[in-house]
Amino acid sequence: MRSLRILAVGGLIGLLAAHPAAAQAPLQIGVAGAVRGSVELTTPGQVGRIIQSGEPLFLGQLVETDAQGHLQILLLDETVFTIGPNSALTIDEFVYDPHTQAGQVTASAVKGVFRFVTGKIARRNPSDMKVKLPNGLIGIRGTIVAGRIEGQRALVVLLGPGLKNNTGDRPGQISVANAVGTTVQEVTITRPGFGTEIAGPNVPPTPPAQVPAAELDALTQALNPQAPSQPAQPQADPAAGGPSATEKAGQATVVALTSLTETQTTTELSEALGEESTQAAQQAASSTGVADGIATMDQLRTIETGQFHFAFGTTSSPRVFTQTILNGASVNIAGEIHSSVNLDFGARTIGGGNSHIRGITSGFGSGDIFFNETIEAQSFASLSGNATFTDSGNGVIATFTLNNLSGVVGQTATGDLTYDNGLSGSSHDAGSASAVTVTRSDNLSSSDADFP
Repeated sequence: MRSLRILAVGGLIGLLAAHPAAAQAPLQIGVAGAVRGSVELTTPGQVGRIIQSGEPLFLGQLVETDAQGHLQILLLDETVFTIGPNSALTIDEFVYDPHTQAGQVTASAVKGVFRFVTGKIARRNPSDMKVKLPNGLIGIRGTIVAGRIEGQRALVVLLGPGLKNNTGDRPGQISVANAVGTTVQEVTITRPGFGTEIAGPNVPPTPPAQVPAAELDALTQALNPQAPSQPAQPQADPAAGGPSATEKAGQATVVALTSLTETQTTTELSEALGEESTQAAQQAASSTGVADGIATMDQLRTIETGQFHFAFGTTSSPRVFTQTILNGASVNIAGEIHSSVNLDFGARTIGGGNSHIRGITSGFGSGDIFFNETIEAQSFASLSGNATFTDSGNGVIATFTLNNLSGVVGQTATGDLTYDNGLSGSSHDAGSASAVTVTRSDNLSSSDADFP
């Protein structure tokens, strides 16, 4: 539950030092959404100006709210920062490759209340995201974190994945550190609802402790605007002819964020954020920019969530299974076969649940084959090579190969099957089904009459 460590100074104190904004042409990093009250945007070297929902945001800009202010920042990797009244935040570093989802995010929470939901960069490699405090640094190991900064004092709370999160990840975890003399002292928080405080410079974080419900509710209320939100409207991209900033950041996710303004309690907040995180990851499962062809295990692991199934025929519309050997003699008896195979990106598995293969020639002329094979779940969490899976049992050998199509990982699957009862002479039966490619359907396979 708690961990208090003394670390060598090294690179962490360097991270705690000021990180200047890149001295180069402005780099668009995301879009502003759910703007309420007065939100001022200041670009280094320029006079601040008031912004509205949907405006693009650039690296190094300071966003600051008034006493009624509220803002959500959606970065291009779908990281989401929210700040409440009398709050300020900057994005100091943002590097992102949408094809590999690799990058770096460093933000500075300057004052007030904040919350963030990690995006693709941190999901790929948690150490690639950091949030700096006036005194201290947050290392990201979880998905949802909130905090309050009052002067030199900071409170940081792990909210953890929402109750409806289906990424398959373990509960969130964060580290909070501060430089104390010539060392850095760090605590690790692993339980949602627990937090730590840093009282000021040269002061270690307090040991993790459960945050009182009243304080959590106050933090939640401070992050909720009082007026109903409207979806951010697309704004023209600075580059002529380019897509809007909202489109770049993901319009569906921006719209989803507006529902967060309706939440009233900590539980509702966690649930809503869990839904938003799932929707963001579902976008990744729907469009990844990969080349068409056989998928790889590494590509499957880039998708954080999503549950699908592949239906290779049904009872009402089965595929053809042909018996080729009957009692040791060559035959050509056409029967039926149908199958459903689950694909769960969050659990990192194929098969399992109601995944089955059912084939039959008995009743079709003189055929005598019947099998109903359960496809056990196979994990691809640590596999390498092409995304090809084999299931065998009861004489069945089935192979499933996942394919990328139109830039979507695992959009289709190719399945083929052979059957051999393994006997000899007049007891030998065998058959096969030709390879077929089908497109995945949403949700896992349900138990129905297809698989009695």
